Amino acid sequence: MSKELFEELKPKGFIGDLVEAMTTDIEDLDPNWAWACAESLLSAFCFNQYAHTQIGDLPLTIWNFGIGPSGDYKSAPIKYFVYEIVESVEDLTGQRFLISKFSPEGFVQFVCRHEEEIFNRETGKYETKIVEWSKGLIARDEFTQLVSGVKNKRWMAGINEDLCEVYDGKIPPRYTVAHGYQRQPNVRFAFLAATTPYIYRLWDENFFVQGLGNRFDYCLVKARKPKPKDEDFFSREHRNQREELIEESAKKLAKLIESPVRLLGLMPEASELWRKYEYEKNCLKHSLKETDLRRSYVSRLPDKALRRAAIYFISSHIDTIWKARSTELVIDEASMELAIMRQNKLYEYFEALLREWPKWRKKKAPDIQTMESERELILNIVREHKLPGFEKGIASLKLLVKESGLSKAQIAGIVSDLVTSGQLKVIEGEESRQLIFRMTTTQRKEFLVETPRGNPPYFYAYIGED
Repeated sequence: MSKELFEELKPKGFIGDLVEAMTTDIEDLDPNWAWACAESLLSAFCFNQYAHTQIGDLPLTIWNFGIGPSGDYKSAPIKYFVYEIVESVEDLTGQRFLISKFSPEGFVQFVCRHEEEIFNRETGKYETKIVEWSKGLIARDEFTQLVSGVKNKRWMAGINEDLCEVYDGKIPPRYTVAHGYQRQPNVRFAFLAATTPYIYRLWDENFFVQGLGNRFDYCLVKARKPKPKDEDFFSREHRNQREELIEESAKKLAKLIESPVRLLGLMPEASELWRKYEYEKNCLKHSLKETDLRRSYVSRLPDKALRRAAIYFISSHIDTIWKARSTELVIDEASMELAIMRQNKLYEYFEALLREWPKWRKKKAPDIQTMESERELILNIVREHKLPGFEKGIASLKLLVKESGLSKAQIAGIVSDLVTSGQLKVIEGEESRQLIFRMTTTQRKEFLVETPRGNPPYFYAYIGED
């Protein structure tokens, strides 16, 4: 989408103003990604509003995911606008809304009601209170590092189902040994994350088949064509304007939280547009095979379009919606038309993602030259790394992974060849499932090295000529 066309179609009000500021300060920023960031930000503070349907009340949370090469300004709008605006709202309201990194168990505790010691500034004492952090924004400028505590396991293990429940807005009661019975039936978290195409190598089809992958909307981020920076690039004026925008945006969001509006219905014209769109996508879904990854994604398009229509309507009326006297408003035709257009664009991104994904996952047969350079790389790392008490170079598996940039499986194959050729010896440490090679006690005495300790416990010792 060109900058000119984007200017004609972008949402009015809060989202439009924020996109304008982002693309002005960050000149190379993809306007579509700026739009996605502003969407998720506003969505995070619409936790009191719902879109009313025959099935039930639909939460307005939007989950956006940007994928693009490193250096294409994916993180800049998150760091310099989204984070700062949310933190300003937290300062104004005294509530917590932002979560950036968590463990699976910590996430469950975060979204559930629980007791916590909170310092009371008036009394100067800590008081035990029931805390609810069931609403806000999950945001991360590097999605692959979003979830901690899952090393040496399948990526995102143990958190997929929890995130699906968060998107749907309902978390069933649960019991854990650490925290006992926990209950938080209603959660409202918007989602915003960016990453490089490296994510393609972590994904497998289960990410989409299981359902979490279909809840995201994807934006394939591409930096705009470069142009020379003008003399105002280092001007203090830009910073002052951004600080004013952040302050004003935070105030608007803080007032939105206080709005009496709860339900959002549809004007007849908007309803007709959505029903036509829903029927078209339902027909498309049934034309696709069950094994087609697009099928489940398509089935969610009408739902997402309705959420967006509500968000765009709120964006256009954010200056007055907090003063509304009614608890129910109706979404206009223009907001629905824009939402459908936007959803179709995001579907194009998803189809492009499916075409791009196999290119990154495709494994090529290693050539002899590449294997030889990797062997030499491993040898050099071991040769140059020495520990106190060891005459020869010695390196842990963890160090080899860190320094070489190769996977554990690749290193295992290379080390196997080097051990066979007599260039490396593997010293046995503590018992571990990660055992690759063993040396007998006699062999260890022969090489006059003591057993290393620690995690990981297996070390590759270079025994070649220095």
